[in-house]
Amino acid sequence: MNTGQFRAITTETLISIDTFRTERLIAERLTLAHFDDMRAIDANAEVMATMGGVRTESQTRGNVEFNVAHWEHYGFGTWVLRDQNGNALAGRVKLRNLDLNGTAEIEIGYALLPQFWGRGLATEAVRACLQLGFGPIGAPSIVALVRPGNTKSEAVLARTRFTRERDVTHERLPYGLFRRPRPQGE
Repeated sequence: MNTGQFRAITTETLISIDTFRTERLIAERLTLAHFDDMRAIDANAEVMATMGGVRTESQTRGNVEFNVAHWEHYGFGTWVLRDQNGNALAGRVKLRNLDLNGTAEIEIGYALLPQFWGRGLATEAVRACLQLGFGPIGAPSIVALVRPGNTKSEAVLARTRFTRERDVTHERLPYGLFRRPRPQGE
């Protein structure tokens, strides 16, 4: 496994991943202007129940700033998800560099607001991010960290061909580590 950071996307390898569409979602690159959107997600107790709990306003601000800086440095990161009309906030999805116990990985993550659960939208967003991760980002594999008991997230990963690799501790919390290798021939 590569122990360095994955390359930043350059103009030679990127047309544009700032915004993408799936069949039922519009994804737009996270900016500081999305603070209220991210706050709505981070303050939702149902959403955050499997992600360490509700974040404070200060924690949300720090998370947004971190993820905006990730975009600026690497050319990919967190996207805000809206419904197919671009109106209602649906959630967020991310691909970002992750140092997992000294090993560089590309991590996928997602969170939808409860009114968007149970419709296959997380699976749709993950599939789009896999195309970006294995395409212009060039990841040899993509990982996901799932808190114990989050069976809905595990089901999304199973549908998108991730397999459970092992238990890990990250930022002092236990997780299941799931991995999806680059498809053969790509």
